[in-house]
Order: sequence, then structure tokens, then C-alpha cells
Amino acid sequence: MTVATAPAKQTSATIRTRFHKLIMSKGRAKAIELMAADAMGAWMYALDYDKPLEPEHQLMLTTLMNEQLSVRDAMIAVTLDPDLLGGEVMQLASHPHQPDNRKRITEILTAAFMDAAFRPDTDRLTNAAAIMLQAANDADGKTSCQPLATAAYCAWLAGDMKAATLLAATALGIDEETNLACIVLYAIEHNDKPAYMR
Repeated sequence: MTVATAPAKQTSATIRTRFHKLIMSKGRAKAIELMAADAMGAWMYALDYDKPLEPEHQLMLTTLMNEQLSVRDAMIAVTLDPDLLGGEVMQLASHPHQPDNRKRITEILTAAFMDAAFRPDTDRLTNAAAIMLQAANDADGKTSCQPLATAAYCAWLAGDMKAATLLAATALGIDEETNLACIVLYAIEHNDKPAYMR
């Protein structure tokens, strides 16, 4: 009699190993597409319907955003621009250096900070921050840094400077080279707010 065995539990380490194997065999862009697509779709659904992420999707995004910052940036972009389609978001994540993608994400992030006419959905930003904080709480060691920094950035954009400061400082306490957290703290210390709040 054959006894069925449960599949091995997925961890950040196993995700990283699989990701790097796919990079070697299929290239970085394809590896991101293959591994991030389902989790990114879940992220978009969670934002659209104010839902939590399933643990497996949370773990996948937490790990990949640490391995590839374009995954994090694509997550932020669709938080700010809910009209982005799934394929567009994955293009931003998997082909960040293509001119059209680089231009698109720069426009979104710049508008969020510089354009007074840009009115972000603060509830959506707050939900994104909460999801990322949960992801950070469930992560191990330095893997929590990018979710914390993302939560800090979303809180800052939503106008919650107290939460943004705490989240960014926590990320930097784990890894002082977490650049997004540095940007958030610098902005707060210099009273730089998104244009819609000025």
C-alpha cells in the first residue's frame, strides 16, 4: 500500500531556491512571471475588496519583493493606480527596465508625491499597509524589511505619519540599508508630504 505524503511546507528559503533555479533555466523575467503572477493577482484582489492575503500568497510576495524590488514597486503602483490591469502590473514587475515600464512606474510614483490633483484612495493605502505589516510580522529576519518599508510608504502616502515613522524605523532597525524606509523617514523629518496634503 502506498501512503500519500503531505507536500513539503513552503518557506522563504524554498521559494528563494526555486526562484534562483528558474532564473538560471528561464531568465529573470520569466522566473518572476511564473512565481509572482498568482500572488500578484491575489494582492490586487485583496486591495480591491479589502481582504487579507492568504498565507501562501503573502509568503510568496514577501520573499520575492526582497529578491526583486520591481515586485515591490509593482505592488505599490497598483495600490496607487487601481486601473492597472494584471498583465500591466506583471510587466512592471518582470520587465522593470523596459522604457515604457520604467516611464509608467515613474509617472505613478511621481504623481503620488508631486501632483496636487492626484487623490490617492487612502483606504486602499491603509489596507495595503495593514497587509504588509501582517506579512512583516509573519516573516523571518531581514525578510520583513521590504514589507515594513512598503507599509511605511503606504502609511506616509495615506497621511499617517506616526505609523509611517514607526514602520520605517523598525525596518531600518533590522537593516539600515532599506532604502525605501530611509526615503520615508527623510520625508517625514523634513516635513515633506504628498502634494494632495500640502
